[in-house]
Amino acid sequence: GHRTLLVEGIDLKAHPITGFGPIDQKIVSIRDALRREGKASAQELSDVLELMTVLGNMAGRAVQDAEFKGVWLEAPFQEYVRKELRRSPRIAAELEEHPAAAGGLTDLSLRGIAIELKSVKKRIRQIDDCQAYVEQAASYAVAKGKRVALLCILDCSEKDSAPLPADDGIAILKSAAPASVTVVTLVIQGNITRPSQLSR
Repeated sequence: GHRTLLVEGIDLKAHPITGFGPIDQKIVSIRDALRREGKASAQELSDVLELMTVLGNMAGRAVQDAEFKGVWLEAPFQEYVRKELRRSPRIAAELEEHPAAAGGLTDLSLRGIAIELKSVKKRIRQIDDCQAYVEQAASYAVAKGKRVALLCILDCSEKDSAPLPADDGIAILKSAAPASVTVVTLVIQGNITRPSQLSR
């Protein structure tokens, strides 16, 4: 039979992806998982990685600098994300807002890759807590003929403990069969309590 040998040299310290080491490692592991699945085209995979670079950086900043103070509604969160994505030269003008798919309107889209945004007030303690939002993102992907979608959730819950490590909020979730769409999920942690206020 045929064999494929893939040799890659990557130094995340010399050439960081987001600037946050653990997030960069998670992005590389997700990329490798998507490659092994072999369902996404090379262009689709490239587009997903471009989006993850921007959103992963946001996830890291959200924990480090507590950028998202208080409770955010979905509309201002979408506006914030749109502006962040537009700043990337490889995304910029090709980002679409509210393109139609599956009889509904996606939040954002890059060359057919749906980006579903959510702002929630219930604490996300582990990535599996995001499963309830996966099917909507997957439906948009199927309608666009894609095998991958992105789901970005802003956790605006009141925090009475330290936040999750940012890289723990980034993972692959799967939609139910028969679609079995891969939904790359990123949790942005907002409304973070100052460490001094957690002292009892």
